[in-house]
Amino acid sequence: MKNKPSIMNYPGSKNESHFHTAFNNIFDAVPCTHTIVEPCIGGNGIQPFYYKNFNKYIISDYDDKVLNIYHCISTKPYDLLRACEGLNDAILSSFKYAYDQVLKKTLYNTIIEFIKEYFLHKKDREVSDTVLLIFKKARSTQNLSDIKLSSYMEAFKRNYKNILAIHESIYMADILKHLPQEQRDLLALVKALISYKDILLLIDPPYYLTDKIYNSNSPSYKYHKELARFLRKTKGYFCLFLRINASRTNNSKDNEVLDDALFAFYKKFYYGRGYYVYCDNYENNEYFINYRSNGTLEVMITNFKYPNAYPLDEIFDKYQQKIKHERNGN
Repeated sequence: MKNKPSIMNYPGSKNESHFHTAFNNIFDAVPCTHTIVEPCIGGNGIQPFYYKNFNKYIISDYDDKVLNIYHCISTKPYDLLRACEGLNDAILSSFKYAYDQVLKKTLYNTIIEFIKEYFLHKKDREVSDTVLLIFKKARSTQNLSDIKLSSYMEAFKRNYKNILAIHESIYMADILKHLPQEQRDLLALVKALISYKDILLLIDPPYYLTDKIYNSNSPSYKYHKELARFLRKTKGYFCLFLRINASRTNNSKDNEVLDDALFAFYKKFYYGRGYYVYCDNYENNEYFINYRSNGTLEVMITNFKYPNAYPLDEIFDKYQQKIKHERNGN
């Protein structure tokens, strides 16, 4: 299965083939009468491949601007696509001189002001604002000196070309744009839905122990503690993606610190609850942890069984033992 289309240049690892088998198995295991709720849609990473088979699909996000992108894609896809195409042509025509230049902050800000002026007299403010945000979301890095304008424009075009495909998958979704921000907060939504039985919560919360671009708004230990507490009370199904993100160097003490933080975290909040975890390859000892090159550990936890899901306690103990053997040089 191909990766799902995204409107942003950082849709998250849930959009990677690594999880596609798990997604298929999960959706096959959940009754079609259930409502799918995705409280943190973000870059469109978890959105169900086959959500149309289910009774209802609900989208939310704490970020008003991100949620507005999906609302505009849902309600005005062709207007939005034409506006993106027009802007793309306008930028390429007006900044030919800079096409192969590195997109430093000064040039980037100049283009942003150009976009605002370009849309100044357009009648549809929602479309105009959404196009500007899609353009900004084409950034794959916080360091603009790492990318040329030509590459940036290619990323922008690649993303907005997905508008119709994304529309096809979300146009019947209930987008919680009308809720105030505090009610769209992940903890508030989970708390409000814990008594519902015919529901599947697809939860991709902000990273735990984050650094780099997430450190300014990442949740605290207490935030994840509250999330775990609410999930223990949930009457329906949930699928939780958790990440610990930190700088990682192979064969260093940093790895041990990160592993120990991971063990302490899952042991306290998710061990002994009867949960399951997805395993890449159980027979070859490829357990629930997915090490990524960017220094991230991630895990997918459910409170229900499906193919390739194993009891968390069993896998956790085996994985921890494996790490101990590796540290001892065995």
